[in-house]
Amino acid sequence: MTARAVLTAGLVLSILAFAAACGGDHVDRAKLKAGLENSLFPVGPGLYKDGQVDCYAGLLIKTANRSDLNSFIAGKKRYAQIRPRSDGAKREFHGNVNTCIPKGQGYVLPNGW
Repeated sequence: MTARAVLTAGLVLSILAFAAACGGDHVDRAKLKAGLENSLFPVGPGLYKDGQVDCYAGLLIKTANRSDLNSFIAGKKRYAQIRPRSDGAKREFHGNVNTCIPKGQGYVLPNGW
């Protein structure tokens, strides 16, 4: 192997190690959706539709603090304690939430959103 190939392989391995270390805060969408359905967004006739809760869960995964979401799923935090990742994520949430749940139907936001 040439020195260039060794350096390239080393760079690739360090990138993969970094990605594995950062990937530990994965949020299980199905579990988050189930937690939302059991607490605030019941699914059924005259209530929320399954697709709405799924959409809302996806939006939370995209914009909320992942460790807060995992704590909510594990029962260690209440829904009201979920924080946005950043002010930009908060704006993105508010710009897209009505695609999941129409304004007239209503929904509860976590504190600080």
